[in-house]
Amino acid sequence: MKTCFAAFLCLCGLAARPAAAQVSISAQVSQTDVAIDDQIALSVTVSGPDASLPEPKLPALSNLSIYDSGRSQNLSIVNGQVSSSIVYTYVVIPRAVGKAVIPPISVTDHGRTFRTEAITLNVHRPQAGMTGAAAMPRRAARRPQPPQGGQGQPDAFVAAQVDDQKPFVNQQLTLTVRFYTAVSLLQSPQYQPPQTEGFICEDLPPERHGQATIHGRAYYYSEIKTALFATQPGPLTIAPASVRALLPQAMPVDPFSGDFFNRFFQQGLSGGRVLELRSKPITVDVQPLPKTGKPRDFSGAVGRFSISDDIDHARLKTGEAATLTVTVSGEGNLKSIAAPALPQIAQLQAFETVSSLSFDKKNDVLRGSKSFKTVLVPRVSGRATIPPVHFSYFDPVRRAYVEARTSPIALDIAPGAAAAAAAGPAPSSPRSVAAVSSDLRYLKTAPLRGKTTRFLQAMAAAGPLNAMPFVVFLGALGLSLYRRQALLDPAGTRSRGALRVAQARLRQAEAASEAAAAAQLSDALTGYLADKLGRSAHGLTAKRVQELARARRPDAPGPLIEEIRTLWEELDMRRFSPSSGHHDLEELADRLDALLRRLEREVFS
Repeated sequence: MKTCFAAFLCLCGLAARPAAAQVSISAQVSQTDVAIDDQIALSVTVSGPDASLPEPKLPALSNLSIYDSGRSQNLSIVNGQVSSSIVYTYVVIPRAVGKAVIPPISVTDHGRTFRTEAITLNVHRPQAGMTGAAAMPRRAARRPQPPQGGQGQPDAFVAAQVDDQKPFVNQQLTLTVRFYTAVSLLQSPQYQPPQTEGFICEDLPPERHGQATIHGRAYYYSEIKTALFATQPGPLTIAPASVRALLPQAMPVDPFSGDFFNRFFQQGLSGGRVLELRSKPITVDVQPLPKTGKPRDFSGAVGRFSISDDIDHARLKTGEAATLTVTVSGEGNLKSIAAPALPQIAQLQAFETVSSLSFDKKNDVLRGSKSFKTVLVPRVSGRATIPPVHFSYFDPVRRAYVEARTSPIALDIAPGAAAAAAAGPAPSSPRSVAAVSSDLRYLKTAPLRGKTTRFLQAMAAAGPLNAMPFVVFLGALGLSLYRRQALLDPAGTRSRGALRVAQARLRQAEAASEAAAAAQLSDALTGYLADKLGRSAHGLTAKRVQELARARRPDAPGPLIEEIRTLWEELDMRRFSPSSGHHDLEELADRLDALLRRLEREVFS
């Protein structure tokens, strides 16, 4: 009975979650007093007891523009307890003079929502002598003067260009879009970025302003830059960028006309003309990566990188945990970098790798670092060496593959407490038993009728209810066996639960905002395929998934395998580019659900 009751208490304890284990969120800005043409940094920190934390939801901002500038993660494991914190960095640019408020930023975890405090900014006018479009008033106080020179030049136009017409696959390509205007605008222009199918996009804030003289006419311009990474070789087209602007319109007014007053007030109240301006499309010839000299461990990284490693404990005991951190730093698409393969070490047991990303966009170049943390547990005592970790990438400047490697790490492993106890002296032989005294034990005719007896008699009369402790015990035993099997076969556990996890993400996307929903749909597809193929989702490409799927099921329908790439690219486009509505996301979610069910039946069954 005591054993069954203890098993029941353990089962209840497994289902309970500590009350203190909850997510927290905080936000802060680099400064609260800012000029209208300046920018500030917004840092949002999410902390919690899990390695995987939910992303914060940014509210709608009025009179403020916000751009994503990367994130960094800190993970610690102390006595088996995991704690993590992720810092999301954003660039905020004010758009109007006065008080600007950043509303509370929220994060949802296990049905509970946590929010930050609102942040108030004091936005003032730029200093005297400021030039550029930021200092230009939105509504002219008086009728603009005609420009000097430049006869026949347009009042406003949009131009786009790239810095390289023949980039390699996954090499950064910088797209620059400029909106030129020679007259004061009646309201802020509306910018629609170009469609970039076949590219992964990353904003390069902040928006820049300046002056230029073109064919003898002076213009103010606003400039927006975007980093593009081609996902496939061949000719790719960047669609036109468009700007909708309201410009003043000079209307001839005859004071002797019968409708003089109507035309006069019409000119003063709505005398503007709407222009739909578009840039020219740009076609780039994306070069494939060379096959000659490609290393076997090459995973698609393009740029210039270095690799380093570090371990938090070089001296430890068997059974204790040490965290190995491998960091890849440099310039390039850090988000697509997969975890470098760790060499097999007989003395150590390695657990699942957790990654964190930190990058910035100074000088319009994506650079930073991506860290991969792996928990190592020694199995035996003695000296062990972690061999160098290799990382291969393609350098577009040298047009060659480069292999970087870390330095080996020596470990000194001492016997643990359990091993020391097992190696201790054998216990001494038991003493012989000697009789001390003897006595007669009389028979008692009257049965015992104490509380214990009455309780046992009541339990005996309960009938089938006596089996309840055994049912609880069997349930706890089954749960223990299931968890043990999951630890022994993590790849099979991931594969069996892949569809369930993906469908949960689809349900989360239904209640999320448009930007968060696109990210949830993309994670559902890549996560499902990574779980089924036993690969890491980081660095997994649509082409590689198609190859692995065909190798696993050669008789799989060709259109089904091709649908993986098509839906993958559409989700990437919707995730990294502005969308056209939530209705399209619902259609993509239905297509994704149907694709996952077909893959489950026809490829991974």
